[in-house]
Amino acid sequence: MEIDSLLGTYLFVGQRTFYPITGSFQSAVAGNEINTYKNKLLIRSIIKLYNSTYPRIIENGQILDERWAQISQKYSHERRIGRFDQLNDPAFSLILDDIHFHFIQLKFYHDILINSIEEIDHIIDKIQ
Repeated sequence: MEIDSLLGTYLFVGQRTFYPITGSFQSAVAGNEINTYKNKLLIRSIIKLYNSTYPRIIENGQILDERWAQISQKYSHERRIGRFDQLNDPAFSLILDDIHFHFIQLKFYHDILINSIEEIDHIIDKIQ
């Protein structure tokens, strides 16, 4: 029961990744409006956010989404029946390895998101 509970919680919940909306920024760049602002340090910070930070978030989110899809598919039978009681020790070890690897990726993604929030807060401080 403990294994079913642990794995069920992890494998049945799913995950959400962040994909930033960039339409306004792209319009400001395309219309050259972004160059009308006098605060060049602010402009550079905003451009870095959209051209460097956000693509990194997107790329790592895609990696996580693909990995999650692989894990979900790999354990679809167990997810469908809601039980993991027929796993032998090697199979259980593989699940734990998959979860551990995914957790490491989630931690890395989490750190990227936290750094991005700090970057956004820094930009907001420059605006104020």
